[in-house]
Amino acid sequence: MAEVVFVLGGSSGIGMETIRKFMDNNYIVYNGSRTECPIAGVINFTVDITNPETLSQAVEKILSEHGKLDIGIYCAGISIAAPAEKTTRDDYSYLFEVNMFGAAEFVKYIVPVMKAHNKGRLIFVSSLAGEMPVPFEAYYSSSKAALSAYVTELNIELNQYNIYATSIVPGGVRTEFTQKRKIYSDGEQVQNLENATKTLADIEQHGLSAQKVADAIFSQATKKRPDVICVVGLKNKMQYALSRILPQKASIGVIKFLYKQEDNGPSARA
Repeated sequence: MAEVVFVLGGSSGIGMETIRKFMDNNYIVYNGSRTECPIAGVINFTVDITNPETLSQAVEKILSEHGKLDIGIYCAGISIAAPAEKTTRDDYSYLFEVNMFGAAEFVKYIVPVMKAHNKGRLIFVSSLAGEMPVPFEAYYSSSKAALSAYVTELNIELNQYNIYATSIVPGGVRTEFTQKRKIYSDGEQVQNLENATKTLADIEQHGLSAQKVADAIFSQATKKRPDVICVVGLKNKMQYALSRILPQKASIGVIKFLYKQEDNGPSARA
């Protein structure tokens, strides 16, 4: 019997290419998102990750048709570029709802199904920003750090049920994610904010293809013993390793240099 895959956030970008990869390999694939995935053959559900009832209904429908759910893949995510202290509560709360708490709801509904079958794979798309925070992306970076820690802990709880969770860690990826980013304007640090967002956009649009990330997701989802953290791309693996060995102050210096951040505050002028 073909394995059943449920992708959350598969209407575009990494999620859509992940659906394509599994469809090409004869899996039964469902997508949950606010906008339908256009790939022929995928079964779409309208899911708003901030409304758990829509997710619950989708899982119930999958179970009514197949009685199982083998692989769950969480691709939903949003980004905000803004000074940390000026980001509104509504904005950072919504970001965490999508990037982190939605993943928790996903687990809540699909893990009991996997436990019942003593088998399952969970894949979450995180980010290198969770290890090396991006300037003016405090909430995005911290949400991805939280997601990676969450994935590690899931393995502690769930490996005994033959359920394995993997955090996929790409750096920049060439998708529409760049254009969808909400950017605040800030008179106080306008140049640093502009430098950071422009550098990040350049990293993304010259980064990995969504197909390469989808290949990594497929590889981890079909491994007998998948990795807890899978960093995608040689340059990203090097940066990840660097973030692990550098002292934190040195790491901050590297990040500020990479994103062209200048110290113009009162302490820098003293």
